[in-house]
Amino acid sequence: KKLQQLKDRFGKEKIRVGFLINDPAKWQYQSLYEDLAKSDYFEPLVLVTELVTYHKGKKRFYKDIETCYDFFKSRNFNVEYAYDKKKYIPIDFFNIDILFYEQPWELSDIQSPLSVSKTALTCYCPYGLHLVEFYGTYMSDFHNLLWAMFVENDEVVERFSKIFGADNLFATGYPKLDAYFSTESHEINDGHKKMIIYAPHHSFEEKGLNCATFAFNGQEILELAKKYKDKIDWVFKPHPRFKSAVVLNKIMTEEEIDDYYQQWSDVGEIYDSGNYIDLFKQSDGLITDCLSFLGEYLPSKNPVFHLLGEKRPFNFLAKMFIDAYYKIEKDVLLEDIFREVIIEQNDFKKEERCSKIKNVLSEEKCSMKIIKLIEDKMK
Repeated sequence: KKLQQLKDRFGKEKIRVGFLINDPAKWQYQSLYEDLAKSDYFEPLVLVTELVTYHKGKKRFYKDIETCYDFFKSRNFNVEYAYDKKKYIPIDFFNIDILFYEQPWELSDIQSPLSVSKTALTCYCPYGLHLVEFYGTYMSDFHNLLWAMFVENDEVVERFSKIFGADNLFATGYPKLDAYFSTESHEINDGHKKMIIYAPHHSFEEKGLNCATFAFNGQEILELAKKYKDKIDWVFKPHPRFKSAVVLNKIMTEEEIDDYYQQWSDVGEIYDSGNYIDLFKQSDGLITDCLSFLGEYLPSKNPVFHLLGEKRPFNFLAKMFIDAYYKIEKDVLLEDIFREVIIEQNDFKKEERCSKIKNVLSEEKCSMKIIKLIEDKMK
């Protein structure tokens, strides 16, 4: 019914496209928002909401909702609060025709696809690249209720269709990587102080992705940063849930992890904003156990030191490029490889790594593919 209404209106008045967002660090729709804003047919709007956990008053380590709102307002986005004074605002209040979700978890009932679908077409692009065989990335009570889900490639479409019976999948690529189309990443050279990012993940739980390695290497990497702070500009880029996960999993107390963050602020920059692809493009290397970052960083052309935790079966996409990274297992001393590749500039896997970029970055922007698909549905 909604699709028919939009077909009748298409080209006569602008279609309002909303983005339901709770954390700018997970913002994956920059290029899509920009290209929709340039279109004669669409009017984009960011709707800032709150996670159910925080709505219920549980302790949080995230920035508050006002910080999320200010992130978009300061960048001249059209932005509104979809949560006000401990109350969720229905999406139809904003006259939204198409709604893109940031994440499938902790949504209020009135902002879930089940409710929103009564008045708008619901869509989703994963905010992280799927690189392992982990079925928690697809949930029938969210993904199957969407009008459309735009995924990385045909292999994901085939796999999710077969396993979950999904018929709402479209292979478009990954929109966050569109940022690489804007400017070329810089090359490592002797003319500037190198920037290295340390990005630890939060998934310590066995039933989750279980890729976090901070428990046995977090202090080692901090000491590495202290040792080379005169030669390296360091950026600490933890996952938004990292600090709370460290405490909940009893790896550190709240006081200890606060002190750890303070030590990083003394060494370099703590990065907790969105649009981190721009940070990737400016950097010279990445130390991480974050599975999505392994794919998102590849187009930067720069070296990755892959912190290996529990063995997880990498999927079809990851297997195309994962061996082009420097693997750091528990018994491997990171400093030895780091010194050779970064300090001595012997990046001996660079040629192999650069040849793999085409596996994650298509020749056409993902945002334009998505817009074209939506327009075709409207016509």
